[in-house]
Amino acid sequence: MLQHVRLRHIGDKPVDHMFAHNVPMGINESQYSCSPLQHCPERCIACRLTKAIRPSVKPTGRELSTELGSLVWSDTCGPFRISAGRYRWFALFVDDSTSWICIFFLKHKSDYLGAFKLYLVEVKCLRSGMGLPEDYHMVLHTDGDSTMIAGQTTAFCKEQGIEQRHGSPYLHENQARAERSHRDVQAMTRALLLTSGFGVEMWPLAARHAVYILNRIFLKSLN
Repeated sequence: MLQHVRLRHIGDKPVDHMFAHNVPMGINESQYSCSPLQHCPERCIACRLTKAIRPSVKPTGRELSTELGSLVWSDTCGPFRISAGRYRWFALFVDDSTSWICIFFLKHKSDYLGAFKLYLVEVKCLRSGMGLPEDYHMVLHTDGDSTMIAGQTTAFCKEQGIEQRHGSPYLHENQARAERSHRDVQAMTRALLLTSGFGVEMWPLAARHAVYILNRIFLKSLN
């Protein structure tokens, strides 16, 4: 159970894959195979309480991006209970080609543009480290929220040559990539708070750890 909590309540398939590739996780394969918690989240009460989802819809056909930063899915989530750092929202950015997630915490929803600028710095550093050219075309896909498709955000995107796209109002399937990441981050955050005993005001700490783990575990989509 301690190992399951340390790995932020991930399922058994990513753990099986990491065992197959000899990833050190603080527990050996024989201990894991003998554990009654091998089949999580079925046997973990926190997982069962926090990871219930609706049936999925059929995906629509689209061309996948192949380069870091070329297509980014983004959304804001909140408001939550005011945290210890006075945060009530978070902004999530998901790269389409690598599934890399980046999270920023906001005191006000209008702080989204500041978070987006910080994300662009992160992308620039990563592209430089990967040997990719500095000049590239980014598409930012968001929902129809005015915070992201109007005002200063739109002016900044036009200035930087960033293409903006957005889905239809109230149709979350158009924003499926970001919504799935929201679901995974929030479910893992709730499970962490439930098993750690921390108060709800510590949700940014749990969300940050959830993103840290999600960026490092096995993803079937990336083989």
